[in-house]
Amino acid sequence: MKLRRLAPLIASVALASLCARPTLAAKPMPPEVSLQSIDSMVATPDGAKARLTLRVRNPNDFDVAVKALDYRLVVDGGNASSGAVAQPVTLPAGATTPVVLDVRIDLRVMGRALERALRTGRLPYKVSGTLTTADGLWLPFHHDDAIEMPRIEIH
Repeated sequence: MKLRRLAPLIASVALASLCARPTLAAKPMPPEVSLQSIDSMVATPDGAKARLTLRVRNPNDFDVAVKALDYRLVVDGGNASSGAVAQPVTLPAGATTPVVLDVRIDLRVMGRALERALRTGRLPYKVSGTLTTADGLWLPFHHDDAIEMPRIEIH
């Protein structure tokens, strides 16, 4: 009889203790990454150095702390740049954050791609890679697009 009276109290305590326990964080959705710009290209004997700016959108409703990023940039079918960067950044929930990378660019690939882009008016590219969160999760990304360019007649 006493147990019946205590049952609601026991259930309430059990429910409260479950609610108070830390829950496992949801795995973040992968980021949406696109190329914003390639700036400050400087030719060197072994290629070129450039500043690559990526637009990284966090589609989650919570911030994501990133500790590293590996990337690959393919321009007009050629591997223009790839690498890994340990650059901590916090991606705010639902926001787009520019991520600036100083990279090496393959001049042969970029030269062929730019020559064709000036004729066609488009510079197709793919950017892919993985963001590593502060918790050690890997979030892959991939984006195909093209940069519209002015067409120039080459004679």
